[in-house]
Amino acid sequence: LHDALPIWEMGDHASSRPIFEEVITRELKDTTGFFEGAIRDAKSKLRDPRKLARMGAMEASGALLGPFSMGIVIASDMLKDSGAPTRALALITLSKDCDPRATQLMNWALTNDRSNLVRAAAAKALGKCGNLTTVDKLMRLLAENSDAVRYMAAASVVRLSIPPAPKPAQPAAAPAP
Repeated sequence: LHDALPIWEMGDHASSRPIFEEVITRELKDTTGFFEGAIRDAKSKLRDPRKLARMGAMEASGALLGPFSMGIVIASDMLKDSGAPTRALALITLSKDCDPRATQLMNWALTNDRSNLVRAAAAKALGKCGNLTTVDKLMRLLAENSDAVRYMAAASVVRLSIPPAPKPAQPAAAPAP
């Protein structure tokens, strides 16, 4: 993705779009497999008192901080799936140039990705690229366990449901003498 992003920013969307698609659908991987990483992480947590303490702090943060613990939970999700930030960045980048294929990828990620970070990014991207038919999909996310997904879905529903403000009229040009 680090090679495709500068190309995208220079305006060559056609060349970089396939890379974003492969990242979002996990056809292009940049890390070890999910299960291998999860097993390795679980074993290391059991052997390391600091990691066990951090795990306890994560659990307690939800009870103590309420909605303010969302950043801690998102950071934890990123550690569980190291490819999630890359997929989220790909979705947000594609939302800068909405087209039917980009919207299809956003819907796919919203439905199929296990990462709450990616699903929240997909909800945000759909808030920019979706339409009123997207609102139903986003409304279903309001019952999610993840605060990040719920809040981003709610913000996108509001964004898609409120009609854009009319642009101010340009003053009439003065008649030529």
